Amino acid sequence: MKNLHDSCWYYSGNLKKNLVSGVLFGLLTVANIAYALNPNSAYREPGKDWRITARAAMLNNHKQSGSIYDSAIQWDSTTLDRQQILMSQVPVWPDYQTINEQFIYLRDQRFLIDPIEPQNKRTIPWRYPIDWCFERAAAAVSLYNNKVLPRPAKVFAFGNLQLLSPFGMGPNGLLSFWYHVAPVIRDQQTNHLYVLDPALNYDAPLPLESWLKQLVELSDNRGLLVNMCNGYGSVPFDNCAAATPASEKSLADDVVNRLPSEWDHLQSKGVNSDTVLGNDRSHPVNFPGKMIYGSVRLTGNGSGFGIQDKLAIQYKSDADSDWNTILDLNQLTHEVSKYESYSNRDNVAIGSIFGKAGRSSNCQCSYYSCSCGIPEDVNKIDMRIVLNDKVIRQCTYYYPQNAGYINKKYYGPDIDYAFTVNESGKIDLDSIKGSIDGCKDMNG
Repeated sequence: MKNLHDSCWYYSGNLKKNLVSGVLFGLLTVANIAYALNPNSAYREPGKDWRITARAAMLNNHKQSGSIYDSAIQWDSTTLDRQQILMSQVPVWPDYQTINEQFIYLRDQRFLIDPIEPQNKRTIPWRYPIDWCFERAAAAVSLYNNKVLPRPAKVFAFGNLQLLSPFGMGPNGLLSFWYHVAPVIRDQQTNHLYVLDPALNYDAPLPLESWLKQLVELSDNRGLLVNMCNGYGSVPFDNCAAATPASEKSLADDVVNRLPSEWDHLQSKGVNSDTVLGNDRSHPVNFPGKMIYGSVRLTGNGSGFGIQDKLAIQYKSDADSDWNTILDLNQLTHEVSKYESYSNRDNVAIGSIFGKAGRSSNCQCSYYSCSCGIPEDVNKIDMRIVLNDKVIRQCTYYYPQNAGYINKKYYGPDIDYAFTVNESGKIDLDSIKGSIDGCKDMNG
C-alpha cells in the first residue's frame, strides 16, 4: 500500500497531467499541499520562478546554518576558481570503465523489497523522476558505504529546471524542478566529473556539464546555482558537513515507499510494469554484450502541425551488405505540439522500429528507446542519421575486444538526437542537437 505522502503526490501528478497549460496557475494549491506532505519536494510549477518555490519549501523545513542551498555558487564564467574548488572535493574512481561499470551496478542492483509483492526485489525507482531525487541519490550513494571504492559525492543544481523525459508528467513527459540532486564522481585519469543519474539518462553516466545543460533544456532562464556535498547532506537545507549517516540512511530507506508509485506511473504511460520492473531485467539475460541503442526527440514551436520531412536512423555492421533502418520517421501526419516527444516506442506514429535489424533479431523496446543485440562476431558498426535522403551525421563504432556478455556489461553506440520542427513541418537544421556516443564522428 502506498504511504500517505506518495499517494497524495501521485494523485497531484495525475491531476496535473489532465490540465492544459492555460490553467497551470490552478496548481498552486496542489503544490502547497505537496510541499506540506513532502517538505523536500523538488517539484516546481512550470512558469513559476524557482526562488518562489524555494521560499515555500523553506517554510516547511528546518534550514541549517551554512546549508547546501545557501552556499551554492552561480555556475558561469565568473566563478571558475570556485567551481574548481568544489569539483576538487569530489572523490575519484580509477577510470571511466570503472565509472560506467558502477553506473550499471547502481542502476540495476535489485536490493529493495517490493512492498506490494515482497517476493520481488526492485531497483532504485529511476523510472519515477517526477520527484524524490533526494531519496534516490541517498540510496545510490549508500550502496558504497562498505565498499572498496569511495562513496560518490552529491551534486545539487538549483534553478528553473525544465526538461522532457519519457517518464515525465502527462503525455508530453514534462519535468519541472527547482532543484535536482544526483551522485557525482571524478575520473582519476582525466579529472572529468560524471553524474550517475539513471533517472535522467538511463544508459550511461553523464559528464557534469551535459547533465547541467539537460536540466535546463526547455527553460527560458538557464542560470544555475550549483553545489557539491562530499558527505551525508542529502537535501538543500542540510549542512553538508553536519549531516549525519543516520539522516542519509533515513532517506535511503524511505525510497521503497516510491516503488508502488513507480509501478503505477509506468502503467499509466502504457508500459508493462511486470516486464520492466518485475524480476525480468531491462535487457534480457540472453542478450549478447554488444548492443545498439537509438532514440529521437522532435519538438514543435507551435500548437501542432504535421511533419513533412523524412528522417531515419540506420546502421550497417561489418557483416551486413546494406544499411538497416533502426527508426524511420517518414512524412508523419501526426501533429507535433510544443513539447511533443517521439521515440522508438510508438509503432503507429513512427513506423518501422528495428524492423530490419539484420542479423540481430534480439531487440527490446522500453518506453523511450530501443536496444538491439549484435552478434558476437561483429567488430565494427557504422551508424548514420539520414534527413530527406541526405546523410547529416555518420560515425563508426568499434566494439572492444572480448565485449561479450560478461558480468552484465553492455557495449555499443547510443544515438540520441533532438530536432525542432518549424510551422511548415520541416526540421530546422540549426536546431539539431545530440550525439552518437562512443563513435568517431564524421559529420555529413
